[in-house]
Amino acid sequence: MTWLTWRQSRAQAIAAAAALAVLAAALAVTGPNLVHLYDTNGIATCSLSRTCRTLADNFQAKLTGTDAILYGIGILVLLLAPGLLGVFWGAPLVTREAEARTLPLAWNQSVPRTQWMAVKLGLVGLLAMATAGLLSLMLTWW
Repeated sequence: MTWLTWRQSRAQAIAAAAALAVLAAALAVTGPNLVHLYDTNGIATCSLSRTCRTLADNFQAKLTGTDAILYGIGILVLLLAPGLLGVFWGAPLVTREAEARTLPLAWNQSVPRTQWMAVKLGLVGLLAMATAGLLSLMLTWW
């Protein structure tokens, strides 16, 4: 049952892994520059005084256009990821069998319906959580 569920959702998992790899490469290239700017600007040692705002403004002024674009793309992807995962991973779970008219066959096998649904939702849910978690971890590190 797990093998079948993996075979049915592997294309979405491979596409998500490729997208995460591309984003990770882009963030890894630009990340060290941001760390250097952050360390040399003095924001880390700033207390709640008026100079913190000035330091933050100086930090933002030193950012390149690529960093700002990556930041915007990262926020957009982070906001859209749950919906995209639901549309491209969640919707085909049951509708694939309904469309192919194999749903009665799948539900009349030796596996009970609850176990069938639990395995499908569990495996795809774990893959979706891992994808969203890795995306959030990469953006937080960056």
